[in-house]
Amino acid sequence: MPLFKLFSLLRAGKNPRSGPDWILRLAFGITRRSPPNAELVELESLKQKVDLDLSDLPLLVRFRDPQKPATVETVDPQDLAKSFGQGVQLLKAQIEITQDPVAFGIVKILPWLPYYYNKMLDGERIERLCAQNHIANSLSSGAFKTETK
Repeated sequence: MPLFKLFSLLRAGKNPRSGPDWILRLAFGITRRSPPNAELVELESLKQKVDLDLSDLPLLVRFRDPQKPATVETVDPQDLAKSFGQGVQLLKAQIEITQDPVAFGIVKILPWLPYYYNKMLDGERIERLCAQNHIANSLSSGAFKTETK
């Protein structure tokens, strides 16, 4: 069975309320509170898995060539066959709060990622409206991870 590399980013997908912070709020029924830390305390106490609606997933991407950042493409979670071939589909997406340490293995898969902290995946320093490849011009390493490890 072939291995498909699908990346869920730290950005909203088609639904503007599908960024990571919104997903946590919607999935676990958390409303914004003051002080902001109250949400984190509430999240830490939750242990269940929650199914996510596929239309509420964050931005999903793949790379035609994982060694070339500019080959990034968006992936429709409801039509994986379009990006990965006939018969490939996403059946379920879940979110779970755990005490597990954060894994930093993405740099093993995308070794160039740390070099795109201050530039877009197409090599440009800034996002441009007239960019030839809009998705590559709108993403940098910050969309993939929050730590530098």
